[in-house]
Amino acid sequence: MLQVSNLSKSYGDRAILENASFTLNAGDRVGLVGPNGCGKTTLLRIIVGQEQPDQGSVHLSPASLTIGYLPQALEFEPGASVGDVMRQAVDGLPGAEQQVESLAQQIAEADSEELPDLMDAYSEALSRLEAAGGYGAIHNIDATLAGLGLGTVNQATPVAVLSGGQKTRLGLARLMHARPQVLILDEPTNHLDIAGLEWLETFLLEYKGAVLVVSHDRAILDRTVQAILELDPVSHSITTYAGNYTDYHLAKQ
Repeated sequence: MLQVSNLSKSYGDRAILENASFTLNAGDRVGLVGPNGCGKTTLLRIIVGQEQPDQGSVHLSPASLTIGYLPQALEFEPGASVGDVMRQAVDGLPGAEQQVESLAQQIAEADSEELPDLMDAYSEALSRLEAAGGYGAIHNIDATLAGLGLGTVNQATPVAVLSGGQKTRLGLARLMHARPQVLILDEPTNHLDIAGLEWLETFLLEYKGAVLVVSHDRAILDRTVQAILELDPVSHSITTYAGNYTDYHLAKQ
């Protein structure tokens, strides 16, 4: 599904990665650990194509595999609202929804001659909306936002006025709503309260795709992952350990 082979990366004379390799298969839930500054975020950015390695490769199978990435530093489109961000996570949903609403208004105001063509167009627009997830997708937006503690935030609210914690939750909600085949999460537990952490744990356990998560939260790694990748700050290579964080810690001892 995702194969990382012999990645090496340096900044000047400072080595970050040296021959780092691992494989992520369908259904895997894997934690990536290592001390701050050892190169975990650099590795993630290489995997998603935001940086290039000095050598080595990242191979996706199939090539059309979709990857969802939650970085620590989130960016949103200028002027976007909470609802805009969530709807844009699903291909075709914003345009289809707007077209259905526009045609419904035109039908309400149409005369008898215009009505047949407008009804045909409305039927086609409804089909496109359903293909994009339909009203079920809109309901899922509400449920995802509520699960991450954003249910009381009006979806017309501009993202720019949200707090840092709310922006992190929104980024996580957008990613989860899009349902990519591989999730790559860089410190997703930042700014989450107990309810948000519980929701995240349940989501990760039920997620059908593969997950690679960087976290300093040992409890969530214990409850959600099946293997640990350790990025060694001295060798700059990756070692794989079976089991959760506790299993990894015991193996290291």
